[in-house]
Amino acid sequence: MSLGQSPLGAVFSVVLPLSMPGLVAAAAICFALTMNAYATPVLIGGPSMQMMGPVVYEQIAKVQNWPFGSTLACILMLTTLLLTIVSTRFLTRKYF
Repeated sequence: MSLGQSPLGAVFSVVLPLSMPGLVAAAAICFALTMNAYATPVLIGGPSMQMMGPVVYEQIAKVQNWPFGSTLACILMLTTLLLTIVSTRFLTRKYF
């Protein structure tokens, strides 16, 4: 701001680029933890909330549909892995 930048311009040109690695890392960690969560969606959302963790459990344990349950688990794992790799590459290439 001492060089003539407005407060909002200083936030966008200095603060945001410096905080971007922390924001991307926090988003990746939160995504990985919530994508694989089981207890939180069941307790908070109830039976109407459809998330991947409870659906995988339901297909394997309750319905005994092992092929579909394992396919859902693989999709869940691959999605989490892919987004983790993308965020890691974003942090190492310094696009911000």
